Amino acid sequence: IFEPNKKNITFYETPFGQLQMGIATTDIKVREDEDRMTVKIEYTLDVNESHVADCTLNMRVQSKGKKDLQS
Repeated sequence: IFEPNKKNITFYETPFGQLQMGIATTDIKVREDEDRMTVKIEYTLDVNESHVADCTLNMRVQSKGKKDLQS
């Protein structure tokens, strides 16, 4: 779950034991146009309370049947 300025924690099972995964969302940007929507999410990822990475997720969704629309 990505929620601005909130850290969400879950547990991930592996064959070697359980890991605690934390996602702290730092920014969410959503842009809606007539036939498409773009979303940019920035977050930090930690495992067992140790920082692992600063991440960015970019998504572009467009109406079915529309030609590819470039940004």
